Amino acid sequence: MTIEEFISKYQGQIKGYPDGQFVGECLSLAEIYIKEIYGISPPPSGTNSAYGYWSNFPSPLGTVFKKIESTPTNFPIFGDIVIWKPWTGNTYGHIDICIDENATKDKFDGLDQNWGTKIATKITHNYDNVIGWLTPISINNSNNPNDDMTDEQSRIFKFLEETNSSTEGKVREAIAALQEKPDYIKSINDLNTKIKSLIDNQEETNYTIEELRKKIDEISSINTDIQKLASDWQSKCSTANEQLVLKSQELAESQKKELELKQKIVELTSDSIKELTLSKFIGLLISRFLGKK
Repeated sequence: MTIEEFISKYQGQIKGYPDGQFVGECLSLAEIYIKEIYGISPPPSGTNSAYGYWSNFPSPLGTVFKKIESTPTNFPIFGDIVIWKPWTGNTYGHIDICIDENATKDKFDGLDQNWGTKIATKITHNYDNVIGWLTPISINNSNNPNDDMTDEQSRIFKFLEETNSSTEGKVREAIAALQEKPDYIKSINDLNTKIKSLIDNQEETNYTIEELRKKIDEISSINTDIQKLASDWQSKCSTANEQLVLKSQELAESQKKELELKQKIVELTSDSIKELTLSKFIGLLISRFLGKK
């Protein structure tokens, strides 16, 4: 897609990125522009603001763009991504695409979202609070790409033309990925080491778990024995209590009978004493009577 086609496609629209999020925000339009024109995945700003594309310049922007700081004498060119710093009443800054082929140091036209309207609109700007712009890094500025190329460079360029599917951004991303390959390999090796360590730890953990299960089984067996002993003890205690109750009842009955027997003995003794006393009294009277005569 060309820049002109992008302008034609999106001017007058309200767009969000990614996946329809942040609809109507200025950064959403810039992210769609980066993706469709340069073929790279636009990164988050890191600050939840348009200004983050300047202050953080998150990867992989650096593979496609370079930063140019705004001065009183310079100005963006057609297709540059212009960035504003925060200002009073706006803590997020702003971002748009320069669509002016005749920009000057005093003004330029940009394609904006969220500048007075959520609709992508052509707006004429001055440079108040403009911190700078991102301009594409050109691989070759010559009209003839093969000029001043080595044979190897020509073969590479021809290959890219034949594939007809690679944008400058994708090429730069691929080169950056190749340059980072040693780091990726190291990261993979480190991950493999960590995975092995985790597997070893898992085996140790499994062994420990198995030992714990055995201990639990042993404890469960002991607990079963304890419960059986407790049940036997409770049964014996219950039997002993029943026997104790019976013995208590028998003792109470014996004590009752003993008390009744004592009472009878007392009654019999009392009667005997009474009879004996009367007999002696009569005998004494008879003796005295006979003695007088």
